[in-house]
Amino acid sequence: MGSDEELASIKALIIGKLARRRVYGSNHKSLDTIKRMGWKPHWRGLVEKAVLELIREGRLRWYDKSRQALQLADDEEEDERRIE
Repeated sequence: MGSDEELASIKALIIGKLARRRVYGSNHKSLDTIKRMGWKPHWRGLVEKAVLELIREGRLRWYDKSRQALQLADDEEEDERRIE
């Protein structure tokens, strides 16, 4: 489907977009919304694959009140605070 380099760049873009939108704490986004966040049309399948890999890696997590919404893991929240 896509190369490892392309998948790694998409994963970095996902983390960056969610961090800019401050999607942690009580904020969350559904998987469908993440897939429609202005990606190139041929990347949509790769975006879903990248999101699932980020969950397995522990960088994203399911929002605790909804199994259909995602948010950044706690360590990403701390990284964002350090940047500010």
